[in-house]
Amino acid sequence: MCCAKMYKIVFSDVDGTLLNSEHKITPLTERAIKDLKNRGIPFVIISARSPSGIYPILEEYRLRCPIMMRRCWRR
Repeated sequence: MCCAKMYKIVFSDVDGTLLNSEHKITPLTERAIKDLKNRGIPFVIISARSPSGIYPILEEYRLRCPIMMRRCWRR
């Protein structure tokens, strides 16, 4: 990727961005996230989901990345 050096950090929402319509991360997206990691570019998940809605995704896909959540859920 010729333009990848321009990026300092990549943020991704969860629904409809990181996850497809089947609520899965595609192999192409998994490769892109690994490529970012190999290039030293941080990948950050952002979401309005609660932690219980994000942690299973991190576990299923073995993602180790920062997450930013907007606290808009009720306890």
